[in-house]
Amino acid sequence: MRRVVMLLAVAVCAATLAARTTLAATTTGDMERIQYSIAVKKMEMMSRAVLLPLAESDAFWPVYRDYERERAQIEARTQGLVQDYMKSYETLDDAKAQELLDRLFELHEQRLVLLRKYAAALQAKLPMRKVDGFVLTEFQLMWLQDVQRSVNLGLIR
Repeated sequence: MRRVVMLLAVAVCAATLAARTTLAATTTGDMERIQYSIAVKKMEMMSRAVLLPLAESDAFWPVYRDYERERAQIEARTQGLVQDYMKSYETLDDAKAQELLDRLFELHEQRLVLLRKYAAALQAKLPMRKVDGFVLTEFQLMWLQDVQRSVNLGLIR
């Protein structure tokens, strides 16, 4: 439990730092470096949370990389949705608001379906408590990413 609390504290600090850095980033290169840095930190946090011996590590990381690749696609669509919302906020009518809300629910459902898919893939390769560690950590990281997005947009100060 202490390890999870410590992981969460580190993650909050990393998310806050990343959010501040993201606000200052102005070029595509800056954003790519920030995204790479966040991905590296996320892998470090995941490795601390799951604690795998070498044999389990060899089974986990290829699955995790596949998961991250698919998760990043959903995240890109989520970013697009948020940008659509911000662009149309002043002129948002009920129809557009409903469309955006439907898209938001769909993206959150896709995140859960994806996590469930990869948890099942890991169950075939790892002890269940390691899969639980992955899923619980991923839920916390999703939450932090959502908070970071809100900070970047100025919705949370």
